[in-house]
Amino acid sequence: MVIRKEERLASVLARSPSTLEVLATLAPVFEGLRDPTSRRVMTRLVTVEQAAQIAEIEVTDLIKRLDAVSHIIPTEDCRMHSQTSVPNPATSGGPETLTAIPMDRVVTIDVRDELRAGREPFGAIMAARARMPGDGALVVWTTFEPIPLYAAMARQGLHHHAEPIGGDEWRIWFFSVPSPVPGAPAVSTHEGQRHAPVAGGAEIVTLDVRNLEPPEPMHRTLAALESLPPGGTLVQLNVRVPRLLFSHLEERGFRYEIEEESPDLVRVIIHHR
Repeated sequence: MVIRKEERLASVLARSPSTLEVLATLAPVFEGLRDPTSRRVMTRLVTVEQAAQIAEIEVTDLIKRLDAVSHIIPTEDCRMHSQTSVPNPATSGGPETLTAIPMDRVVTIDVRDELRAGREPFGAIMAARARMPGDGALVVWTTFEPIPLYAAMARQGLHHHAEPIGGDEWRIWFFSVPSPVPGAPAVSTHEGQRHAPVAGGAEIVTLDVRNLEPPEPMHRTLAALESLPPGGTLVQLNVRVPRLLFSHLEERGFRYEIEEESPDLVRVIIHHR
């Protein structure tokens, strides 16, 4: 059983955010977990067993409910070796090339413990990369988005797909793609980010940051703009007007328009000057 009764809810939610919906339906107090501040405080204090007591159900019943919606990889299957139980990225909007890779062609390495202990895992990651089949993928579990690693893998011809799992945990996929049609834009995606070519070879990138907490929306947007090709457009989907972002856009030479489509949907359309 992946989820243990003595495990803190913070750990469960970090590895599988979908379990929040299960908790929220069990007791009114858990509805408060939808608030990020309350979630950070409460989930660090309450164990799975205590949550079952609050909800007045058997702990085994709660574990079954949580496990039914989770995509947690068992700890013993996550430690620096190949395995086949990695969730298919199709469940998180991964690019089509990646979702077509069979799970038995995926090599996984988990360096979270090494990072938390202050050790450098680059050598271990590169060793795992060497075991990756040419038509397969490499999955790296880490405690932050490893942006410098993207450049190292790109030099080896690999694209990436980043999935923030929750808390300080990330799952990063590295993979090859078929040679593109001449003149077609390259595609490299983050969670919530979609690329589409438009007339004349330009590109529209849609970045959905509505489920992210500040300052992550601004960081993701600025990171996406670094790879936006000339003539391209980035459309940020937000729940509010991101006023703090605008000075950064102006400093970097971007122009933007704002479309307040509804009370909880704002489109910020960003172009090169």
